Amino acid sequence: MAPSRPWLVSTSGERIVVFHGNKRTDVLSNGSYEISDLTSGKRSKDALNIDLLSQAIKHLSRFSTQN
Repeated sequence: MAPSRPWLVSTSGERIVVFHGNKRTDVLSNGSYEISDLTSGKRSKDALNIDLLSQAIKHLSRFSTQN
């Protein structure tokens, strides 16, 4: 079954990782980010897609527990 959204999100240590299209976006806890091309592995000069990042964080927050 294919996901209904065109992106995947996960965490790795203190970073959020979003896979979208042929790109990987890593966002660190300090707010810095890096976008790379999955095929070449080279850094992309694309701007950070804030809307996509917001959706991804909302998706992740569904799995967090709050005390």
